[in-house]
Amino acid sequence: MDDDKPSAPPTSTQTRPTAGSPAVEGTPGTGNPPVPDDPQPQVESTRGAATRGRILDVARDMFIEKGYEKVSLREIAEAVGITKAALYYYFPTKEKLFEALVQPLFDMQRMSVNLLAGPPDLQEWAAKLPVFLDWILEQRKLFVLLQNNQTSLHDLMHREGFLEEHLAMHERLHEAFEDETVPLATRVRLAGAVMFILGVVAFPHGGPFERLPSSELRPVVIEAVNDLLLPGRTRP
Repeated sequence: MDDDKPSAPPTSTQTRPTAGSPAVEGTPGTGNPPVPDDPQPQVESTRGAATRGRILDVARDMFIEKGYEKVSLREIAEAVGITKAALYYYFPTKEKLFEALVQPLFDMQRMSVNLLAGPPDLQEWAAKLPVFLDWILEQRKLFVLLQNNQTSLHDLMHREGFLEEHLAMHERLHEAFEDETVPLATRVRLAGAVMFILGVVAFPHGGPFERLPSSELRPVVIEAVNDLLLPGRTRP
């Protein structure tokens, strides 16, 4: 197999009985017995998803450690234990691989715009921000990747047109924080809650909370956010 060209994973075929074949003993009627779906495509799909996931995990860790520019697809393929051609099947270029790694960031930006839609309200944001926090806790390595590869992220955002989504999120936040119909104290608390989550969880690389498990960090962050958004609340 050419090591420089993508190749599709192997598929299998199954011969099915044709019309007029003898009926199988014990099967009601005289027609052909039902033929179960071939499980091989599902197996291949599962294996393909697992391989793709391993590629992303390995590439992310290598980009964090060495930097995007200093890691080649050949090195990633060797670390995963597959050929370079097999890696090309999932990601034809290193740019596409990096794009897949940071895609959750742009998904989060769209989620944030929808999550924070509507007039700013302390009670509502206190209920919604844990969803935002949970997403960030699940993506802690992603934020380390972004911190260590800011130039590559900047290039990607402009090359792929992701900048519009990024700006839309910031515009939504600015609208909430600059709405003069909302009391200043409320706007400050809203901004403080968002910045607190980002500062403590999203960008802690090398910080005091970096090694704390998410299960330990989450309840403390939520309590602090609620203290900020809902002063005087009754504690559980």
